[in-house]
Amino acid sequence: MNHTDREDRLHGYSERGVVNAVFETIAVHPDGNELLDDLLRKLVLWENRHSVCRLSLRKDRLVDFDIYIEPSLSDFGDPDVLVFAKYQDLDDERTWWETYFIEAKMEPFLMSSPPTMEELVPPKSPGSGSGGTFDRPPDYRLLAEFLTGCDFGSFLSKGSLEGLWRSLVGRAIPERSFYQTNASTILHELFLKFRFWESHLQGSEKLAPGSRWYEGFKAYVPPATAAKKERKRKVGDDPVVLRLFHRLRKQGSLARFVSLTTDPPPAPELTEELAWPLGVAVAERFLKMSEWNDSDPEWPRSNPAGSWYKMSSLLSWRDVWDWADRHNLSRVQNCLTENEEKFTFWPQAAAAGSMDKLLAFMRLRDDGADWTVADRIHPWRATLRRNGKSSLHVAPEMGFTKGYRIQVGTAGEDVENVEHVMNVLRNRGMPTLFRVSLDQNGNVEQTWAGGCLDCLSGALQTGDATERSSSRGKRH
Repeated sequence: MNHTDREDRLHGYSERGVVNAVFETIAVHPDGNELLDDLLRKLVLWENRHSVCRLSLRKDRLVDFDIYIEPSLSDFGDPDVLVFAKYQDLDDERTWWETYFIEAKMEPFLMSSPPTMEELVPPKSPGSGSGGTFDRPPDYRLLAEFLTGCDFGSFLSKGSLEGLWRSLVGRAIPERSFYQTNASTILHELFLKFRFWESHLQGSEKLAPGSRWYEGFKAYVPPATAAKKERKRKVGDDPVVLRLFHRLRKQGSLARFVSLTTDPPPAPELTEELAWPLGVAVAERFLKMSEWNDSDPEWPRSNPAGSWYKMSSLLSWRDVWDWADRHNLSRVQNCLTENEEKFTFWPQAAAAGSMDKLLAFMRLRDDGADWTVADRIHPWRATLRRNGKSSLHVAPEMGFTKGYRIQVGTAGEDVENVEHVMNVLRNRGMPTLFRVSLDQNGNVEQTWAGGCLDCLSGALQTGDATERSSSRGKRH
């Protein structure tokens, strides 16, 4: 094949690279309207009260669009993607523009913006509020079990709910002041875009120049900070920003705020009221953010229950994966595959027998060693033991493909050998934490990560030989 015929010569890294691959592919594709229309129809309203409400139910079609990658909105931050989409009604052919403010994270929403310690106080009666309402938050233990498929009863008999969520999200649980400070979390970033829309775009197509909203576009807007009056958020006078601002004034009043995260969309069979506890938990965070920031008497209170969470949607990276596969978008597929290890998904229960194929792989590559699996305190993790000594920490992961997230480590046994293995991997330019994918039959794929396992196995064997040699030297 002539090298000029290759379609995989452009490689993107991490969040920015994948976002660029998705939207640049749409922008240059001859069927870009259909691609974007299909993707946006995958949006799911976080506020799902009675059924899974995807935008695929809408009765119109997308006929034109413009995409801005990380445009500046000055003090209101830079959305990862801003999409102008022109729609046409299928019946009367009238047209209108809608705007999508998209914030992307390579992790679930509640990992980026976790519940606070105050919210993790267990309910007074077990099981109450499992689904939650907007007056009664969800039971965060049951929510964790819903997301992971794990039973945390034994874990919580020894630990706390706050400790459980700290383990799940991989960072300290914030205080209530989380809502009062600026942070690069998806909740705060979306809220600033909502503030921008609320103060500058809401109903803008109906307002004439000289109105309070039009003349006040550089005026006071409550900042999402603890010191509410420390400064005013402004659009400023950058000509590029103002050019986009005036377009938003004309075409941006119908807006949606989109979380592009690794959260799985709700299953189609969820039809009971509030049957999607994740959606309720996220919608509650929108309300809490608005409640605190709208408590300033100098600023008229907005109606978050009527706008903020009802305008907010999930676009799952899992749906992006399926969308790229369905349309055979090779650049997007390659970029998602190359960056799969950068994505974080909710961990899944380490079910009995789920490690069998991995154990078989290690036994085949590490001839003569006895590989076994032992449970750890976290039900989504397990420890692989080699000849009775802890060697690898493993977590099954349902990402875009099935696989395992593997870390070289020890539980206090055989420290010298494990350190030897880690040094061998580092000297060969290989990580000590990596992900291996499984094929359709559940076997470890022979990829670069599979090569890491091979290298790891070889290092363990050389460590054995070094240990035996050292022991003989000590005896002599």
